[in-house]
Amino acid sequence: MKSYFFDILKKSERIKTNKNDLEFDFSEYREFNQYTYGFKRSWKILYAHNDISAVKRIINPASNLMLSSFKETEKSTLNYMIYIDFGKYESNRKMLTFYDLELDIIILKDLSYQILDMDELIEAFENRRITQSELNTVLMVLQKTVNSFNSRGVFKTLEDIYGQTSIQWLLEA
Repeated sequence: MKSYFFDILKKSERIKTNKNDLEFDFSEYREFNQYTYGFKRSWKILYAHNDISAVKRIINPASNLMLSSFKETEKSTLNYMIYIDFGKYESNRKMLTFYDLELDIIILKDLSYQILDMDELIEAFENRRITQSELNTVLMVLQKTVNSFNSRGVFKTLEDIYGQTSIQWLLEA
């Protein structure tokens, strides 16, 4: 399971996985409202996705989602518009932590979406890396999100959670 530590005072992100433990400084930081933060940072070579030069993230500890957009240098993520991680937040005044609970949705440039890693979510539950309560929460948020995408549209759904300004910022080149 991946953990993301966002230090609001130092303006940095630390990603901890079973393969990586890296820290990145923000090159851009925004506070969109009391709970919604955005930042941009450069990409470092990891075990995958090495054709990305920068990432923008929207985080909001009142939600169970973390949104990302990527500036690509090659083609593996060229069709991605928004990458959504499902998880849980812990927060205090200067540090926000996001625990990735394995399930993801990719919003493609044609505004279709794909649900990814359901098998990883189930495996994490079966191996007791996530609790029954966390599994239930992720599945309920997934159902609510997909239902809203289908009835109201991708952008309206995300703008209702994060605000129109933050979603526009996330999608800017």
